[in-house]
Amino acid sequence: MRKIKISLIIIMFIFQKSYSQQYNWNALTNQKAHVVSLTYGLDYGMTTCLGYGYSTSIAELPLILAVDYSFPSGKIIFDDFKVRTGFHLSSPNTNNFRAIAKIYGVFRRLESDYTNQFNFGSDAGIVTGFFKPRFFIAGEFGFDKAIVSHIKHKELYLEIYPDAKSGWYIPMGGNYYYGLQAGYSARKIDLIMRIGQTKTETSFDNNFMPFYLNLCINFRIDKR
Repeated sequence: MRKIKISLIIIMFIFQKSYSQQYNWNALTNQKAHVVSLTYGLDYGMTTCLGYGYSTSIAELPLILAVDYSFPSGKIIFDDFKVRTGFHLSSPNTNNFRAIAKIYGVFRRLESDYTNQFNFGSDAGIVTGFFKPRFFIAGEFGFDKAIVSHIKHKELYLEIYPDAKSGWYIPMGGNYYYGLQAGYSARKIDLIMRIGQTKTETSFDNNFMPFYLNLCINFRIDKR
């Protein structure tokens, strides 16, 4: 039973999916705007994400530079956390349809009674859909990759596996995710729901926790 518990801890760390900030691009009436977001939902447990985005442009294409910090529910929130930084780049608005590419670098940390782990990875995907100033609906597809991890085994783990070696492990794995986004915008606030499924990189099978679901609230602040 203890072996199963340890294995699940490691698997959940390697394959946990990153939250992705989401936006109603047609509600961003001011090209230079700040977006502060709060997201809560299911991501291998109940997880909270705090995010910030800055809306600008590059080569006349809408661009949002973004950073976020997420952590699971628990007594010590700094034991396990995830930090991501990257950007979202949108195609021009064509009859209210857009295609958005997103690329993030990801850093994760996990501490348990058995191991202390940290991980570097990436999260890339595409979102396409119908966007209006008051609402939007879109589909998404992405790939979250754990590129390299450092694992330090603790005494409890070494009591079971005395030959276990601490150190760097590469490659670690990743998962695909796909689903739907939908949101409603009013004044300076967006309410957004995101739901979907995850699959393993190697065999495209369901992950240990194959679904994700989160609710997000964005606060848009125009730059004066």
